Amino acid sequence: MHEFCVEYLRCVRCRGRLELEALVEGPDITEGFLHCYRCHLDFPVVDGIPILWDDFAGYVRCRASLGGQMYLKCGHRRVWEYVRSCLSVAEPTAEDISRQELRWARIYQNSSRSRFYTEIRRRLDMLEYDTFLEHGCSIGLVSGHAAERAITGFGIDRSFHAVRHARRSSGHGHDYLIADSLEHPFGEQRFDLVMALNLLEIVDPAELLRVMTPQTGRLMMVSDPYDYERADRSVKGAVNGAQFRDMIRRSGFSPVSGTSQAGYIPWSLAINDRARLNYRVDLVIAERRHG
Repeated sequence: MHEFCVEYLRCVRCRGRLELEALVEGPDITEGFLHCYRCHLDFPVVDGIPILWDDFAGYVRCRASLGGQMYLKCGHRRVWEYVRSCLSVAEPTAEDISRQELRWARIYQNSSRSRFYTEIRRRLDMLEYDTFLEHGCSIGLVSGHAAERAITGFGIDRSFHAVRHARRSSGHGHDYLIADSLEHPFGEQRFDLVMALNLLEIVDPAELLRVMTPQTGRLMMVSDPYDYERADRSVKGAVNGAQFRDMIRRSGFSPVSGTSQAGYIPWSLAINDRARLNYRVDLVIAERRHG
């Protein structure tokens, strides 16, 4: 975790400021806590990753193998004791979703040459922004490119395995953290560009747009293949390209030229050596209307 992050981060419960307690430091902060003294919440920093989750015990409850790895990896006694105490009250669920998250992190690594990412990078190079936020950043294929031209940027994701991979390429001015998009740790902060790529079958589109609208200073980038059977848990508000564009317009944004109508960008995912999942993804880039 880079120390500059503290300026931007807020408590996910009360949106109050957080105080950093760095316990293990190298080039950046490897272990420690972000404290909210108003809510009496402690958010741990493990393996350089801040975990801004309202209920850390709940986070590891359905990620038993990940919790065990954190327990073994912690170097500072206080962080180790905190993880141990949360594991002791968090009875594991039948499903360990950290194994699935690790599997998908590897799939995205193996699919990084997909034309989809090439096209997204090309589109980013056409935009002007100094700050950005990416919801569902996964292994950082898009955030890493956006950071090359930005002053400050963040990627957030639920998957510890994906964020750990993304952090390998994090640099001064941008970082990655664990957070839920609907309970994000940025309070009233605004970013020039806010992105959410291929999340609409995981996060309810209306709820995601409700969060993104006040966060977006100027530009919004959203994509999806609209495959609502891709996720294990279906969302309530399934939409198609035309319906989502209507929602964007009602939120005070206008799709920019080239994305005002549904498009079809190939996105090929290498599931394993013998199987590929091929999508045609719709991309919307929208600009905030003024006046």
